[in-house]
Amino acid sequence: MELTSTHTHDKSKAVLIKSYPVADIISRYKRELNMDVASFFKGIENIQLFECKFTGYQYYRPHGLYGDGPFYEARSILIGIICHGNGNMSRLKKCLKKRTTF
Repeated sequence: MELTSTHTHDKSKAVLIKSYPVADIISRYKRELNMDVASFFKGIENIQLFECKFTGYQYYRPHGLYGDGPFYEARSILIGIICHGNGNMSRLKKCLKKRTTF
């Protein structure tokens, strides 16, 4: 699949590198971090990674897909707990009170 890219050199071509099923992303967040991220992917079935043939620049589609502040705060704390122990549990509990789902 080829796509004309607006993020690279004028009218250069981009190639699809990989497509990630959203269901797999949601499942992995739930399994590995116990986070429900389904609300960030409403109406989206796949996330695609493209690469510009001219520059090698890689980017994801659809454009503008991101979480909110509490999501990134909780994700950061959870990854810290997984990697470095549970010293951040009180920070995580405060963060989780801000939002019930991610």
